[in-house]
Amino acid sequence: MKPIRFSRHASGYTAKRGFTVAEVEEAICTGKWGVADLYTYYF
Repeated sequence: MKPIRFSRHASGYTAKRGFTVAEVEEAICTGKWGVADLYTYYF
């Protein structure tokens, strides 16, 4: 898997919204994707 890189904008949200980069990385790696509608996915 490619390394996860955060934009400056995304990094700024960690303090505002109360989560850590490690929590986001874990959610991306362990979460399940599914199809919501045609060509649309949910996480």
